[in-house]
Amino acid sequence: MKPYRSSTPFWPPRCPFDDCDSNRTGTPFLAQRRGQYPRKCDGRLVQRFGCRTCGRRFSSQTFRLDYRLKKPRLLRRHVELFVSKVTLRQTSRISGAKLDTVARHQELLGRNCERMQRAILQGLGSDRPRLRGRRISLDELETFETDRRLRPVTVPVLVDVRSLFVFGAEVGTLPARGNLRPRDRARKDREELMFGRRENESRFAVTGVVRAAAPYFEPGSGMVLLTDRKQSYIGILQQELGQKIRHHRIPSSLARGRSNPLFQINHTLASLRDGVSRLVRRNWAHSKKRQRLRSHLWIWIVWRNFVRAITNRAPGTTCAMALGVMDRKLTLPDMCRWKAEYLR
Repeated sequence: MKPYRSSTPFWPPRCPFDDCDSNRTGTPFLAQRRGQYPRKCDGRLVQRFGCRTCGRRFSSQTFRLDYRLKKPRLLRRHVELFVSKVTLRQTSRISGAKLDTVARHQELLGRNCERMQRAILQGLGSDRPRLRGRRISLDELETFETDRRLRPVTVPVLVDVRSLFVFGAEVGTLPARGNLRPRDRARKDREELMFGRRENESRFAVTGVVRAAAPYFEPGSGMVLLTDRKQSYIGILQQELGQKIRHHRIPSSLARGRSNPLFQINHTLASLRDGVSRLVRRNWAHSKKRQRLRSHLWIWIVWRNFVRAITNRAPGTTCAMALGVMDRKLTLPDMCRWKAEYLR
């Protein structure tokens, strides 16, 4: 395989070794090029570097998400399938990878996507007026893990109304449903005997989503948060946001049309169910572990915010561009290129 060069020059943002003096004591980081080598798996020519502070060597591959992956080309293919309502087993059949490889890629991508969005949103700290006067919507989507009746799960999501930018999502358990059949009640008793009573983590999950977005809001910005009339939202928003935002409660009895103030959050939750195989109702793709669901959600969120066009009529504009966080549209290779901790 003939080696090929990268079209964009790379320079390390910092030393990848945490115990280097440039990372611990603030000593200036100085790097020096130390040759190149071709990767056997894809033929890409990789630049080697040496840290002049600690004397150790590394390469540009150290900073990439496909570091030590034998088939890095599969990452992009798997992202396309993860956001296209394709199950893990079907992804394995299409890509030719083993099922455990697909599962590891999903966990790797989900963890990196969450960190990637947080790193990008840190730029809002110096330009918060972008969020002045905006309306934000919060609502919960309900799904389950393993068993629909005994192990329901809640997924709170926070969305900007105008740009449809998804600020975040969290996953929490819910107690078993009521009015169970005798057979299901017996199964519930056995599970509670083995694992304990299933807790209601709705408040914990909603608090996590709001707390993660709170640094991007400031008092006096005129922002409004729209929710339904669930009673627990009042205390959570007062505790986490205080005077940063005004809370408007919308009755759930309103027709679910475009005139409904919660239309955008309802539309986003419907898009989630349409794009994430684990959330499609009445199918075999439901999550067996809620942590896997969380990883899958973050892949979809970053793809929806930074890669996919906000509408088909505006193919060159993403939700992040509409919010003012980014000035260009990212591509799928961009999602799979760099580790989030090294983004500048």
